[in-house]
Amino acid sequence: LHGIQSWMAQPESLEDGTPQFRHYPAAELPDFSDHTFSTRLILGELEGVRSPIDTEWDTIYAFIHVHKNCFYQLPDNIEERGIYLLAGTIEVGTAVYSGHQLVLFKPGSKVDIRVNADTRMILLGGAAMDSTRYIWWNFVASSVERIAEAAAQWQAGEFPAVPGDDQEFIPLPDSPLPKKE
Repeated sequence: LHGIQSWMAQPESLEDGTPQFRHYPAAELPDFSDHTFSTRLILGELEGVRSPIDTEWDTIYAFIHVHKNCFYQLPDNIEERGIYLLAGTIEVGTAVYSGHQLVLFKPGSKVDIRVNADTRMILLGGAAMDSTRYIWWNFVASSVERIAEAAAQWQAGEFPAVPGDDQEFIPLPDSPLPKKE
């Protein structure tokens, strides 16, 4: 059993938006394929297919299975792009990458991936961040002050309970907050 926990930072102008949660059953998420790959699209648009999940800015998130000895070309219309290799081996130019690596690509660059073995990967990215981001524990924000405020609210029990998981309170870690750049 494997799991991926992903976080999506919002643009600074949307950072104080209202938190929300909506479950999308797997059957609502588009699946598409051809003879070289199959894809489950979570967020955004890929290969002319659009996810039903609304995002507030350009975002892409897709699970892609590329078959052995095939090529896959990343879309070049996504400003920030990367792939996380879940399993398999790929070549990009002369570089070789294997499972459990995150590979980032330059905006606008043409990326042709050669797959040497059946490969499962996550394509993720979207619009470039509009300001610096800081991360500490479960908090991501545009300033250390915002993280400190969120940590204080968490400690005071001011966050709503996670549906179905209201029996346990996880305390803040002892590690120090990030430092300003």
